[in-house]
Amino acid sequence: MASRKDLTRMIWRYANTSPDGWFGYHLGLRLAEFGGTLDIRRVDALESEVATTIPKWMCNPDGRVCLAAAVALADEVSTFAGVVPWDKRCRPGASVQLSAQAYRPLDVAAGEQLVFGTKKVKMGANLAYVDVNIFNASGTRLAFVKVLPGPRCLQLEREH
Repeated sequence: MASRKDLTRMIWRYANTSPDGWFGYHLGLRLAEFGGTLDIRRVDALESEVATTIPKWMCNPDGRVCLAAAVALADEVSTFAGVVPWDKRCRPGASVQLSAQAYRPLDVAAGEQLVFGTKKVKMGANLAYVDVNIFNASGTRLAFVKVLPGPRCLQLEREH
């Protein structure tokens, strides 16, 4: 049986090559084999840790990463390295609500890493609750994001 980390790598591999993952792909969330810097460090039953390098276009004029960009990254990371491997049917869903709080200036520049620590709070039949802490490369907590992903029961059918 594959580990959660292996499952997460398979999910990202799929996301990097399909329309389902285009948002994350355009955010730069790509595995090294697809030209990216996404580093899946750990995925266990309750938490995951993923790091990525910040591209220049995500930074404010002062050179620091934009909080909105960090929240967008956190949303994708918490989905593909959290909700999907934690769901019995590997359903990604769509985020219903996001809220963020910065604890200090996000002093992370282009070319530096942000680390996303996702924690499962609750998983139901259709909704999930996850918390994401955003750290710099040295481990200083910069921001907190609360994510409410759902609905995860969408079934897309083609008309004939």
